[in-house]
Amino acid sequence: MEDKKNVHIGTRIILTKDLDNLKKEILFLGNKCCESIAICISSLLNYDKILEEKIKNNHLYIKDLCLNVENKIFLILSLQQPLLKDLRLVISTLSMCHQFYRISDICENLVYISELLEKSLKPEELILLNENSQSLLKDSLIAFETFSLDFINELMQKENNYQIIQDNCLQKITKNNFEIHIFNYLKLLERLFLAISSIQKEIYFINSGIRKI
Repeated sequence: MEDKKNVHIGTRIILTKDLDNLKKEILFLGNKCCESIAICISSLLNYDKILEEKIKNNHLYIKDLCLNVENKIFLILSLQQPLLKDLRLVISTLSMCHQFYRISDICENLVYISELLEKSLKPEELILLNENSQSLLKDSLIAFETFSLDFINELMQKENNYQIIQDNCLQKITKNNFEIHIFNYLKLLERLFLAISSIQKEIYFINSGIRKI
């Protein structure tokens, strides 16, 4: 009986350590995605081929990180068999990992489109939307690190403000300087926002056990 208890305690210690490492890797992955959004902002302010190479390398690095995190998640699921909140954390981090890859892929495309916008009038609203996305992602990472349900609730309410800003930007751009590349850029920004929104919902699920639609 004592041996079984010791085995259980030992397994729990290993699981706790694995989950702590998983959270650190998710935070690192999220911060790399914030760097990708920063490159998008730089490419709008002053496009340079160096930025294109930088976003490409960042995307490949994030891809490798995602694969590494996914492998660790599958190992935890198969060897540790976590329960309840621990299981929610593992499942949600897998989903977050997929969203981080999406964000990285979107950012790479945003930088490429920036080159097409190089000689046209770039609406300042595009920079504002990128900055808002970066801010939302950074705040999401803080919510994940602190496991604060109040903070994530407050953060999810900011989505409405973001949507209002996005609608206003679209109206201004359509009225003053509409072109196909700007339209494509806005569609990518919309996908970026949806990916960040999905991450926030996963963080909410980890803390509350309730799925947000």
